[in-house]
Amino acid sequence: MIAPYKWMRDYVDMNLAPEELAQRLIMTGTAVDGWKVLQTLKADSQTRSIPVIVCSVLAEEDLARTVGADAYLRKPVTQSSLLTALTRLLG
Repeated sequence: MIAPYKWMRDYVDMNLAPEELAQRLIMTGTAVDGWKVLQTLKADSQTRSIPVIVCSVLAEEDLARTVGADAYLRKPVTQSSLLTALTRLLG
């Protein structure tokens, strides 16, 4: 089942640790549209400043940046490229 992010905000405890939230969604078979989540995060004044790195096997850098990604890495991601992106985003 693909669930809209709005549904998650209304019916899922979003204060859970990310790992616990992901585990609960996996256990229920729920999938979330990552692009919609990114759009929602960047549209919300409380979360828009959170840096987001999109990692994908597909060549979608333009889409990722348009939707709000702060960085884009093509899979397979190397430790070096991830550390470079994190350093750039977090200083």
